[in-house]
This record gives sequence, structure tokens and C-alpha cells, in this order.
Amino acid sequence: RIRIGSHTRIDAYCVIQAAEAGVAIGDHVHLASGVTIGGAGGGEIQDFCSLSRGAAIFTSNDDYSGGAMSGPMVPMEFRNVTSARVVLEKHALIGSGSVILPGVTIGVAAAVGALSLVSRSVAPFTVVAGTPARKIRMRDRSILEREQAFLAQRGRMRRGP
Repeated sequence: RIRIGSHTRIDAYCVIQAAEAGVAIGDHVHLASGVTIGGAGGGEIQDFCSLSRGAAIFTSNDDYSGGAMSGPMVPMEFRNVTSARVVLEKHALIGSGSVILPGVTIGVAAAVGALSLVSRSVAPFTVVAGTPARKIRMRDRSILEREQAFLAQRGRMRRGP
């Protein structure tokens, strides 16, 4: 239930849990040490994404209101778990120690600052930071041109001189 693309690096002490919904990780992705991806909602990390040390993606979340019990040792009939797919679109950057909650999409080339809590989707090319995460500024769109140059160069290198 876990698919990992080519040229992807997963450093030590990462935890990837894939329930039936699965987790798909694209090409040229980096998961730094201590990254956690888990829950029943499933997730997708598209090409060229980077997750810094200790970042966490939760695709399921217990109810903290007090109206339900929590934890995997309690039968589901006594819990109120929210599960929803999390998507990191290509070139998304997730800063160290950040937490992404269920149902969030991090848009193309969006960036999340270190130690941020992301409970709402982030628009493409937007930089967010804080708890809760708020828009800081916009990112340069030329990253897509660099991607094309990189892929073109890589294609030439594979075919030889």
C-alpha cells in the first residue's frame, strides 16, 4: 500500500503507515530523518517535494472535544476519528517539525515554515508559517522552468553523448 518513485530518499527513523487508502510518494522526493506519515485517510506526495526533519502528516485525527474517547486501544464505536487524504503537490516544501492535518492539500511549489500547524489547504506558490499557519508571502514561479531544464538535462544524460 506504499508506492515510492525513483530517485527518492527516505532518511533514517521515518515512519510511513498506509491503511487501505495507501500512500504514494513520487520521484525526486526527500523525507528527512524522523518524518512521520500516517492515518487511514491516505496520502500523496508528488514529485520534487521535500519534508524536513520531524515533519508529520496526519491523515486521521481523534476528536479532542471530550465528546469521544481516543486512541487505538479503544473500539471505534467509542471514538470519533476524522480521516481525509493529504496531498503535497509537486515542489511542495515542508519545514522541520511542521504538522499537516487531515484533508489538507499543499499546492504546487507552496512552502510551509518550520514548526507550523497546517489545518487548511495552502494555495500554489504560497509560503505559510506559524500556528496556525498563515500566509507570509508568495514563492517565485520560475521553479517550474528549472524543473523542465533539469528533466531535459537528465534525459540527455541517460541517452549518452
